[in-house]
Amino acid sequence: MPTVKKPVHQVTVAVTGKFHDGYNPLTGKPFKLVYQRVRKGLGNIENRGRMDLQIRIQVSIRDKQSPTQLQSRKRLAAATAAYKHLDNTAKTDWCRQAAKLRMTGFNLYIRRYCKAHPLTEF
Repeated sequence: MPTVKKPVHQVTVAVTGKFHDGYNPLTGKPFKLVYQRVRKGLGNIENRGRMDLQIRIQVSIRDKQSPTQLQSRKRLAAATAAYKHLDNTAKTDWCRQAAKLRMTGFNLYIRRYCKAHPLTEF
């Protein structure tokens, strides 16, 4: 009985996690490469199937308590609170506008709120 070969992207779907540690030769800074499973239409390169693996650099925040990070968190919290206080008709309007952009009403509201309120306000 002949063996059926699966495409490489179907065989390697179970591979996840850290791939390599190293140093950027230009900056000398350390980095970590990781496998990430992405759906069709997402990621940095075209997928061959429904799901595919891509390699990316893992980014970590160095200072989670920096003033900019804290301001960003306050702005996001204020935007979320403002959205929660909207009435249902306003939320429906946001959802209708967002549908044209293929996103949720909440995400569109947060995006516009953050653009309208710079970090210096928080």
